Amino acid sequence: MAHRRSLAPLALLLLLVTAACHRAPKDEPKEAPDRGAPAPPVVRTLPIERETEARESGSLVLARIGEARVAFVADEDDAAIVEIDATDGSKPPRSTAIGSRPRDLLLLGDGTIAATLPDANAIAVFAREETGALREVRRAKTPVERLAMALGPKDDELFVTTGTSHTLVAFAPSSLEETARWSLAREPRAALVSKDGARIFVTHAAESVLAIVEKGTKDVVTKKIGNGNGCFTDGGCTKERFARHANALVRMGDGIVIPTAQTLPQPPISFFPRKHGPMHPFDDGLMGFKMGGRPMGVTGYGVGDGTSGPPVFMDLVTYDEKEMSRMSNGGIPMFEGSKCLLPRAAVAVGDEVFVACLGTDRIEQFKNPKGRSALHSAKGSVTVPRGPTGLAGDRDGKHVFVWSAFARVLSSYAANATDAKLAQAKKLAKSPSSVITEHVGTTPVLTANVPRLVAKDEAWLTGRDLFFRNTDPRISKDGRACASCHVDGRDDGLTWDTPNGPRRTRVIAGQLATAPYGWKGEHPTLEAHVTITFKQLGGKGLPEDELAALLTYVKALPKPPVRNDADHARGKELFASAECGNCHGNGAGDRSVHDVGTGGTFMTPTLAGIGTKKQLMHDGRYATLDELLVGATKMGTASTLPPEDRKALVGYLETL
Repeated sequence: MAHRRSLAPLALLLLLVTAACHRAPKDEPKEAPDRGAPAPPVVRTLPIERETEARESGSLVLARIGEARVAFVADEDDAAIVEIDATDGSKPPRSTAIGSRPRDLLLLGDGTIAATLPDANAIAVFAREETGALREVRRAKTPVERLAMALGPKDDELFVTTGTSHTLVAFAPSSLEETARWSLAREPRAALVSKDGARIFVTHAAESVLAIVEKGTKDVVTKKIGNGNGCFTDGGCTKERFARHANALVRMGDGIVIPTAQTLPQPPISFFPRKHGPMHPFDDGLMGFKMGGRPMGVTGYGVGDGTSGPPVFMDLVTYDEKEMSRMSNGGIPMFEGSKCLLPRAAVAVGDEVFVACLGTDRIEQFKNPKGRSALHSAKGSVTVPRGPTGLAGDRDGKHVFVWSAFARVLSSYAANATDAKLAQAKKLAKSPSSVITEHVGTTPVLTANVPRLVAKDEAWLTGRDLFFRNTDPRISKDGRACASCHVDGRDDGLTWDTPNGPRRTRVIAGQLATAPYGWKGEHPTLEAHVTITFKQLGGKGLPEDELAALLTYVKALPKPPVRNDADHARGKELFASAECGNCHGNGAGDRSVHDVGTGGTFMTPTLAGIGTKKQLMHDGRYATLDELLVGATKMGTASTLPPEDRKALVGYLETL
């Protein structure tokens, strides 16, 4: 024991020596923080206040930051969100690159701004710093291709539509945690939540329905928004039309107003004897109809004249928010009327609705359309810079703001008049410091130009203008644009009457890299195919340089995104074993023609989005995928599969 006690002082001495050897010299900095270094600056954020009570997203959002009125725009070309002074257009805009193309913007209840990023399959939320920069504060992955958003009346629920995956997803805005999901028809677009928060309304770009989602259930009710049959007093009747390009919806009182393009892919008129009276004087007694002794002409894709109305015309469809019943019956235009065939955005200001027409570079103005068609509620129109995609109204109801994405211009106009002199007077009274640019038909109150920061090929820019252009007689006789049938480069889900028989619209995005072209592969070059298409539409054709620019744009359209659904392994196996992949490798087409027992040889189409289409094959003969698998006996061996295997295969096809 004594020996052990004698070792204790020695051990203590060694411990003290070791500690001294490892002690930092006095002239070396210690591990404690350097009190002389400046503390990181505190970045203060400023809440973004809504300009109005609108809770629906768009490419343009009007807001207040303190006392200043500002506009935020989704700049897809620069992959940025741009803040613009909405009072003085001479002030330089602030652009925040966000790394991915923003589609829609929406102000949240906590003073932040949300953006849908379709290429990143995400929603991102940004806070606005005191310096003017936007800082991302949270992000959530969502189903493929986020597009539009809407908030509930208490700002505690965020609803997002997705394109390729055709769903509506509910999130908690503060955390972006998913709370619910509903399956929708193809190509859903704008969303709006009812005043009581019990229902969500969704429009579609390639379906003729308004989807009504009952919150708290899995129920989705659809209401038709296509114009029904209509008859003249002398016995002539037009067929039912299909609504397309329903990219927006706005609330007006208890009504929900939906701008649409009313489309007629089949011959629109048939005649029958009146109950008391003779046949229509122009009826030829057979299947056709004559005007002045001539059969009514076929433009190539649908038919139309001054009596039955054009193949496509713009209308406003209004539904009662509470009763979920249609308040307007549509109209049969006796003349061509509005050429707003690509309605892109809409806003209600007071008792009027303004619609941004992408193909004509105009804003159409309508009186309250409750119970009336656009034909009977039209008030006026204003020409705006190229490519209007966003609209917003100020809180005073005096001005409409327009974001023209192609021209990269924010402009505002007097909301209560389209007369140039009145607009000029308001400009002088309200905004003497604005930068003014003259436009056809009116003078804007304010114009702010957004410089391009990311260079774009001039041919691509020209081609984009041509792709969305209406009323160009070189493209079509009746005013349609390329985008009228090829919705965002995809398809309208319709089968059209053509000189060669019924033909379903094809997807062109990501499908034009290699020849041949046409349903039968009859055109060796894309130039030849497009030129023939213009002729079938009654168009005069484009000069060589503009045709080349148009093709530059359409060739660059990206392939529709693919749903990555991991729950269909069995269906994927059947896709291979039933020889579907022989022609549709990875869901695409092999660009070859085949005889599949439908009356000739036809080129293989892409399967992208096939799960939501209601018209299948070149002539739209099948209504469902299961009908196609059973009926197409010359396409692989899928027709021999038992029902349970066909169901699994259909489930996989729906993910393409």
